[in-house]
Amino acid sequence: MRSFFIGAVVVGLCAVPMVRSASAQDIDPRCSAMRDKVACSCALQNGGRLTRPVELTRRGWRLVRREPQQSDQPLDREKISFPAKFRWTGWRLRPSPALQGYLNCMHAHGRR
Repeated sequence: MRSFFIGAVVVGLCAVPMVRSASAQDIDPRCSAMRDKVACSCALQNGGRLTRPVELTRRGWRLVRREPQQSDQPLDREKISFPAKFRWTGWRLRPSPALQGYLNCMHAHGRR
């Protein structure tokens, strides 16, 4: 009986690296150059988009968009954006289904 429990613990500890290696195959090919591949693939699975950050300059009283730089920059400068992060449900403000799906995906991959 004691050897059965020890064997079950050993099998349980070996199963964790196998599950993590299987979940690493879920990475989206558009996220191959990003620093955080898991977060990027979770966002793209749940309706997120990859966008470049907007650079603004001041001209007098107005803010004017700068022209985007050439594509020689690494993809790590891209941001992930969702169409709507929150929505009203009755009188309460709740996370949108896309954002909630992103958070659930991150929790499934062991993120907080």
